[in-house]
Amino acid sequence: MSDEYRKIFVRKLAYYMQLNGKKQIDLMHDLGLKSATVSSWCTGKKLPRVDKIQLLADYFHIEKSDLLEDKITDNKETFARNLKRLMEENGKSRTDICKALNIKYTTLTDWLNAKTYPRIDALQLLANYFHVSKADLVEECNLDYDSFSLSEEEKKIVKAWREASESERKLILYALNLLDMDDMRKIFESRMK
Repeated sequence: MSDEYRKIFVRKLAYYMQLNGKKQIDLMHDLGLKSATVSSWCTGKKLPRVDKIQLLADYFHIEKSDLLEDKITDNKETFARNLKRLMEENGKSRTDICKALNIKYTTLTDWLNAKTYPRIDALQLLANYFHVSKADLVEECNLDYDSFSLSEEEKKIVKAWREASESERKLILYALNLLDMDDMRKIFESRMK
């Protein structure tokens, strides 16, 4: 394969290793590969055979094409865009996040400017902080926010949900499952009087 494919593969392999908190030694042990083999892939000296590309794709829970094709959008840019969106939606500043998660301000700034990409442990901290999945941070967001809008009451409900702990969310869902909409309307109407 051409040098271009090699460069893409090396970059993509490094990305998925970082995203999953894996090092070369992890690939060796987890996949039963030789040190020289993994090293040659990570440096771009060699490209793996198709069966080994599939092995890596299965290991990272991705498609083979994710390791071989250069996507239009850089992953760091996607992450930065998603993080900025979540900060705006939740009314959080850089300082708020740095204090809450014990992250250096310069590190967070580099993430927001798509200069660097967080390790898997930091991704998990951010996902927990914003009550979203890691995928919500690293994958393209396909929501068209201009196609719908929320009333102020709906925004308050969404904000309260996002700020709720896991146990509070379970309680809310439990309560919603117990009540039907007519019962809920009666309760709200009685409280509004």
